[in-house]
Amino acid sequence: EEGNHLDTQRHKFSMSPAEHQRLPKPRPGDEEVAASKERVLNQYRLMLALWERVQALAHRYPFVDLALAEFSRAHVMKALGQSDAAERSYRSAISINPQYIAPYNNLGNLLMERAKILEAERVFREALAVAPHDTG
Repeated sequence: EEGNHLDTQRHKFSMSPAEHQRLPKPRPGDEEVAASKERVLNQYRLMLALWERVQALAHRYPFVDLALAEFSRAHVMKALGQSDAAERSYRSAISINPQYIAPYNNLGNLLMERAKILEAERVFREALAVAPHDTG
């Protein structure tokens, strides 16, 4: 089942036309801004490629922190405007390591941004139950 999840994510890091449309448009003659945005997108794509490599090697190297890899992937997906994929990755990080608090916070914030307030509250309460004294 995990392989199927990864296969569905292998759209080769290209943005959909709708996602591309949501990017701010550079002003006429502002090629430097467009080039900078493309460099940032390429860095995100590289990070996703590295994440896939980590996933592929994880079975051979038990020290690989899959929860951290999934959490990092969620950051990239959110930055690319792919909130559904980011949400799945935050949830995956939590299921891999329920003691890892950072994904709870980011998932809760993402859910609030998506107007899923009750679900966000539940996630924040789960985090408090896991680490009631964690202030970081």
